[in-house]
Amino acid sequence: MHLYTLTRGIKSRMNEWENDLGAQWMPLNYKLPDQKIPASKDKNGKKIRAKTIKGKIVQGRVKLAIREVKLHEIVFPKQYEEAVMGLVNPSVGGSKQIGKWTKIIPKLARFLGLKKPLQKWKNSNLIHNDGIACLALGTKEDIMNFDMTDAVQNLGITPQENL
Repeated sequence: MHLYTLTRGIKSRMNEWENDLGAQWMPLNYKLPDQKIPASKDKNGKKIRAKTIKGKIVQGRVKLAIREVKLHEIVFPKQYEEAVMGLVNPSVGGSKQIGKWTKIIPKLARFLGLKKPLQKWKNSNLIHNDGIACLALGTKEDIMNFDMTDAVQNLGITPQENL
């Protein structure tokens, strides 16, 4: 059985929660495969017929599997778009690793107000990404006004507080 959840929380607490779930073992009854013994001859040359020994049902344990399906919003200055895309190395369009999730990508992108990435990006190979399937949903322009003059002078807000 598969349970899909949408979770939100502080990263360190989320990691702890995922680790705790991943450490759980569930009892599971499973059947050992049938054992096929081929026909042969004994020491005296007498034929021994082939036979199949039925597999037994045994009680075992299986670890709870946690597979993440995450939505990431990666925020960066526009002038570093090519460098960031090279680090993230997302697939543009379909991906075999993403599989059936590609069906909801256009709807999700539309819901988030994204425009599609128009090109593939050159992988910078700076970040190890084996075992990770990353599909680009799209991009959108930042609406942040980086002119902090008024905020700093009038309100005493530092740029980090405004981001």
